[in-house]
Amino acid sequence: MKSRLTNVNWLSVAGRGLDCPFKPELLGRPVLHDVTGDRILDSFVHLDCWTGDSRYPTTVLVHDGASDPTAPRQLGTLLTFGDDT
Repeated sequence: MKSRLTNVNWLSVAGRGLDCPFKPELLGRPVLHDVTGDRILDSFVHLDCWTGDSRYPTTVLVHDGASDPTAPRQLGTLLTFGDDT
């Protein structure tokens, strides 16, 4: 199994979709796992927003590993923790 998304700049691609008051942060490396059943590894991307205080809103996004690396297709949002959690 392979993925076309191994060299994506996730901060540029997915980070801009977050409503961060400051620059978003990528937490670790994306986790690769086939969730679409096409035998191509999809990417689980964990991002958070640095807010300048103790709140760090965080999101895990899932992208289709068969999609174009310059514009990865988001399959969905696995989870989102708001700035009040």
